[in-house]
Amino acid sequence: YKRQAWYSPSSLYKELSSIAASPLSDAKRQSLTSVTPTECAQTIETLLHAPMSYTTVRKLGDSACVDAVRVLTLKVCVAAEEGKQVASRIAQKQLGTALLRWVLLRKDTP
Repeated sequence: YKRQAWYSPSSLYKELSSIAASPLSDAKRQSLTSVTPTECAQTIETLLHAPMSYTTVRKLGDSACVDAVRVLTLKVCVAAEEGKQVASRIAQKQLGTALLRWVLLRKDTP
């Protein structure tokens, strides 16, 4: 009988945080994105503030939306790490809004 690892919520958070806390080189970080920082900022702005329609989101494309969601996710993580409750709540709301709009209005896949 081999014991399986068991994590409580706090120990799981600690374990994942220690793994996620290792810094990425600039080259590695750049390879994770498919658009420029300016394009990503424009995609985030569109997802959060533009009038939502199928056309708007489909024009952005999945690649740009994935990058925007990744950046917004990192903002949530940074705000949580810094312990800023208001910034964390705002970042979470932005991530939720962008993700929901992208998932609901993106091009249907067969």
